[in-house]
Amino acid sequence: MRKSILFLMTILLLTSFSCNKLQSSDINASKGEQKTPNKSTEYIYAGRIGSEKEIVAFDPEGRGIDKIYGEEFDVSVRNGSRILLYDDKTNNVNKKDSSKDKFTIIDFDGNIIKSYEGNYKLYEGESPAISSDGSVFAFLLRTEKDKKIYKKLYYMKSSDEDPKEISKIKGDVMDISFFDSDTIIYSKREIGKENHQIYKYSLSSGIEERVIQSEYDDRNPVVSGDGRKLAFLRREGNKYILCISDLLNGGKERVIDRENGVKKGTIKWSPDDEYISYTIEKGGVKNIRLFDMNKNKSLDFQNGYISDFSTDGRYIVYADYVESRVDGGIEGRQVIFRKAVDGDKPPQKIWEIKENGPYCASIVMLFWITEKNI
Repeated sequence: MRKSILFLMTILLLTSFSCNKLQSSDINASKGEQKTPNKSTEYIYAGRIGSEKEIVAFDPEGRGIDKIYGEEFDVSVRNGSRILLYDDKTNNVNKKDSSKDKFTIIDFDGNIIKSYEGNYKLYEGESPAISSDGSVFAFLLRTEKDKKIYKKLYYMKSSDEDPKEISKIKGDVMDISFFDSDTIIYSKREIGKENHQIYKYSLSSGIEERVIQSEYDDRNPVVSGDGRKLAFLRREGNKYILCISDLLNGGKERVIDRENGVKKGTIKWSPDDEYISYTIEKGGVKNIRLFDMNKNKSLDFQNGYISDFSTDGRYIVYADYVESRVDGGIEGRQVIFRKAVDGDKPPQKIWEIKENGPYCASIVMLFWITEKNI
């Protein structure tokens, strides 16, 4: 009997707690409070560097908009749990700080994990890289000596105080990313050569290896999630074509898109490695295309310039610049949409902001995640 009474009391307490929690959530929502989601909630993170610089977060329906980072940032990259921001302070009004640049690592709640300042400047047009476990960062830095500009590759672990130069790699390096937590993959033009080739470098062993055996100009390598395939761009005339190399099958290659010029830095693998999304530009219009690995077919997906897959691979979130006529002229807006990968339903608009003039592609960061915890 006593056990039954205790069991009933426990049930009543739990029910009361759940009701109070739901009621509290409803009150907070009615007050317009914007809270970050629980760990299991899917969220989209968008960063823009247009008229304002900010990172905002919202759910896949566009609800619960939360500004998580309001400082300036120039480029960003992510892994499964962290964002690496680069903050260039060379335009700071305070001239004493004009030579200091800052690397900042934040989690998906906007908390700063690590911040590093030094007399370095990120090489223009080159994004930093972060390993899948978030423990190692790599970046191309711009240094100047005797009125000459040099591009050097550095890396640092999250426990390091200072970045370390990888002096063994000689040549013009670009398009860096991580092959695995110990290996950087990149394109490099050797001294005296005309074309870039794709290499990888082990941080632990210091060994550099050629990945793609070709005499073409190959760039922008992006490894699939399972590490079996490599998507990359190959220069053909005045444009880039999209290719895939089967790393476990002797590097066998196939061309994915030859007709359209593919934009660098837009290649994304779906979580299950069954699709690749990328951006092309025809007649001044940017379009996101989708390649189906199983059907060996590439199709136009939607107008837009930056995209990311949902964590289950069923949707793509993407940004586009949209203009509409209003009284007195044209109004421009940055709009983020969500659309199913496989389906005929029209895209759903989930976020937008007015932004005209030179900021027609100001969203430089777009991530879809499931868990916010590290």
